[in-house]
Amino acid sequence: MSPRNEGGAGETASRPGRSIRLVLVEDHVILREGLRSLLEIEPDLEVIGEAATADAALQKVKELNPDVLLTALALPNGSGIGLIREVRQAALEVRSLVLTGYHEEEYIRAALDAGALGYVLKDAGRDELLEAIRSVAEGKQFLCSAVARTVLSGYLNPHVAEQVVDPIDKITAREREVLVRIAEG
Repeated sequence: MSPRNEGGAGETASRPGRSIRLVLVEDHVILREGLRSLLEIEPDLEVIGEAATADAALQKVKELNPDVLLTALALPNGSGIGLIREVRQAALEVRSLVLTGYHEEEYIRAALDAGALGYVLKDAGRDELLEAIRSVAEGKQFLCSAVARTVLSGYLNPHVAEQVVDPIDKITAREREVLVRIAEG
């Protein structure tokens, strides 16, 4: 057995001699394969499972009990936020980290409210992603620098956050009428 796979059941991901075990959830195959390649060259990281959908990811997490769930937000049959919530409700000892292109504050807040410990944008650098994985594995919260700026801006400018417009308010009266008629059949 290689040194990365050694360690007793009581060890945590942050203790020497045991790698951080990850499940990757990304519906784009090329991105998932690229992430796996990027992560597996790190001696303390081990990708133990992959999934393209929320349902498959939940099964993998239950089956493999990883240290970290690294998930996208947009998934074919659900969302990363829903997945994180389900993992949390199942009382699994898995720490969740979001890797996404969604930088809007409402997505960030929803992911954190669901139980994610970290949130990283897909345009972040390799070092920032690795730092996020290691921090989340230790139970620490992590926001990439761009996300931290967004959250801080919302906190410092609460009047701007309060002015968020409900998408339904953006449609015209005629569009609303059409939607109502479609809903009524």
